[in-house]
Order: sequence, then structure tokens, then C-alpha cells
Amino acid sequence: MRLMIGGQGMGYSIGAAAVMMVVAVVLMLQACISIPRDTAARIAVQYATMKVVQQAREPARKAQRIRAIVSGALALVDGGDSVTLPFVEEAVRSRIDWDSLTAADYLAATALIEMLRTELEARIGAGELDPDALLPVQTVLGWVIEAAGAY
Repeated sequence: MRLMIGGQGMGYSIGAAAVMMVVAVVLMLQACISIPRDTAARIAVQYATMKVVQQAREPARKAQRIRAIVSGALALVDGGDSVTLPFVEEAVRSRIDWDSLTAADYLAATALIEMLRTELEARIGAGELDPDALLPVQTVLGWVIEAAGAY
């Protein structure tokens, strides 16, 4: 059962807010206790990914779509061309059919992309990625693929 907020056609699922709350709590806890940064980031990224999948009308289909989108971005990163985080973000955004998303899915997808971008910028900066900086990008994208692979 979902509690909807807003008028007809404007409802937002509490689930999308819950995703962001959990992400915020994990990141705050990571600052207060000795959870390694990679572990806290992995928990946040994978939890948010799984919440996006679980909120879908067809979770297995949503998971398959997420894996395809992120695998496409990963292929661009692995391609060896000049890569920047905005380039990777745009590659992900361009593969999403935004018009077909519910309001909750839109919020969840936007939040997940923003969280991934923020995590990657914190790890490697926002400029052109040198070959050494590609590993964190591949790692974080791999976390998403792994989480979506649970469905």
C-alpha cells in the first residue's frame, strides 16, 4: 500500500522520500561511526537502486531496464574515449523515457542519478577522467548493476 501526497496526477509516493532519507542517514552515520566510506557509499547506492526497482509496477522489467542503461554508460566509460562525469550522466539520462515515468519514479530516478554524480564527484572530481579515475566510476556503476541484478 502506498500513501500518496498531492492532487490527482500529482501524487508522490512516500517511497521516494524514504529512499532519500535512508541515503541521508547512511551518509550521516558514516560520518559519525567507523563505517568505511566505500561501504557506506555502496549501501546508499544499492539501497536507492533497489528502492527504485521495488517501487515499479513491474520490478523485474525495471531492474532489466536499469541494468541496460547503466551497462550502456559503463560501455562508454570502458570505451577509452575522452570521458567526463557530465558525459556519463547525460548518457544515462538520455536512455531514460522520462515521459513514461510516474511522479514517484521520476523523483527516485532523479535522486539516484544525483546521488551517483555526487558520489563520483567526491571521489574523482568533475573534469575529464584520466585512466586511473575510471576505476571508481566503473565500481559505482557496477554497484547499481549488482543491485538491479537481484531481481
